[in-house]
Amino acid sequence: MRTAFINGHLLTMAEDQPTAEALLVDDGDIVAVGSSADVLAQVSDDTEVVDLGGKTLLPGFIDPHSHFMNLVQFAVWADVSGEAAGGPVRRIDDVISQLKGFVESTSPAPGEWIVGIGYSEVDLEEGRHVTVDDLDPHFPDNPVLLFHRSNHGGVLNSAGLAVFDITADTPTPDAGVIARKDGSNEPAGFLFDTAWIPVATAMPQPSEERLMNGIAATLDEYASYGFTTAHEGGTSTVDLRSLQRAAAAGILKIDVNALPLFFDIAQNVGDPGIPWNRNENGLRCAGVKILCDGSPQSLTGYFTQPYLVPGPNGEPDWRGAPILPQEVFDQVTQLAYANGLRMFTHANGDAAVDVAIDTHVRADSSPEAKNRRSVIVHSQFCRPDQIDRFVELGLVPTFFTNHAYYFSGAHRKFIGDERTDFLSPMRAAIDAGLKPTNHSDAGVTPLDPMFTVWTAVAREAMDGRIVGADQRITALEALKAITVWAAYEMGEEDTKGQLAPGMVADLVILDRNPLAIPTAELRDVKVVRTIKSGVPVYEREAA
Repeated sequence: MRTAFINGHLLTMAEDQPTAEALLVDDGDIVAVGSSADVLAQVSDDTEVVDLGGKTLLPGFIDPHSHFMNLVQFAVWADVSGEAAGGPVRRIDDVISQLKGFVESTSPAPGEWIVGIGYSEVDLEEGRHVTVDDLDPHFPDNPVLLFHRSNHGGVLNSAGLAVFDITADTPTPDAGVIARKDGSNEPAGFLFDTAWIPVATAMPQPSEERLMNGIAATLDEYASYGFTTAHEGGTSTVDLRSLQRAAAAGILKIDVNALPLFFDIAQNVGDPGIPWNRNENGLRCAGVKILCDGSPQSLTGYFTQPYLVPGPNGEPDWRGAPILPQEVFDQVTQLAYANGLRMFTHANGDAAVDVAIDTHVRADSSPEAKNRRSVIVHSQFCRPDQIDRFVELGLVPTFFTNHAYYFSGAHRKFIGDERTDFLSPMRAAIDAGLKPTNHSDAGVTPLDPMFTVWTAVAREAMDGRIVGADQRITALEALKAITVWAAYEMGEEDTKGQLAPGMVADLVILDRNPLAIPTAELRDVKVVRTIKSGVPVYEREAA
């Protein structure tokens, strides 16, 4: 099937032809880009002609980092997220209410898990974590699990703690948090990082029908925001198998790049059934995910200089700590590289970034290592000298400027103004010659890519304060971070990310040109249509 798109503003993201008026698609691929007259001269009787009417056409958005399966969980479990994730929760009572609504709609049997997704104490007016004392009176017969929005922790009620045998006698593991009741060693419910990993790896699963319906609904959500490639940024083996079943069933209407977690790397790297570096029915495994630290707003980011407040367990001179021993980083990275796989390392604090860099060098110091294109996920508080190392070693940072809007207030309190203002330093990275990407980390913050574009250009916090004005980037650069540079990050730059002949016809139509409007309006740009391989997968309803 041939389709011509004419009479529009095309932002191609290609260096040799940055703008155009029209584009021609044949059998899912782009075959011509140019003026409307040039494209119309190539149409045939069987060509559908789409008049853009002055709207803006771009390459389909490529998600640099989010948690696809978390959003699936939003579709099948209770939504206990707050404003930062676009959710309904403002108080602890709201958390309870959402869980009760879930119970009413699903009727779990005694002993069956009640699960909430998107929880964060930052959202709560009470300014504290939900505890067992909040949960137990309402849910005495069922274990309750609240997944923290950071993906690094959560809250359990007493029944949930009992499932995992977490008691007053359970020691707090290194680089972990087990919150305790005041004046007691009894667990209060909140677990983080290494204390959380055993819970996260045993996550309860919904029914197959609900799961597949949730995957389909989540794909629709990504498509509605203009994404033609989604991202699953930390994939358990259970979730990977679910995605494989969805792919085999033909459910993946857009592509999904998944990152199998390091836990099972020994068995997964040699599994020919896993689509490593290849697309099978829309699913591709782009590399291996490993975690170095936690979240700065939870005092678990790993820094070279101390926080301004004590650690989560009252530790003085607190700098955070790596989640895993260095030998684990080394073993996983060496195994990944030996099998031709890239590493995607979660690193927020600058000390965590040091670990990621040093591990990469130890695993492969050859001149060819620069071509591996491993990714430092978040790189939130990397230093200028680390940016130079990214350039030297060919490492790719994917930044998280939504943090400037939602969490910079906490950062200023915990690590001070200087470090906060250098949060996600996209300007410095671009000026150094890098191709940084920028992500939502959904469901940590809302999925909306145009909101993420706005946070990169404006760097404005919720209170209106500017977070490092010198790190602002242009709207064009912000769009490249979710198109052509995101394709580069994922190793798909030969087929995606640009409007150019030979590229896959992954397209998004916007209601206005992001390069021709004030910065304040960027967050209000709407997707009109999303097209995957030449086929529409989302159409905005007429107002």
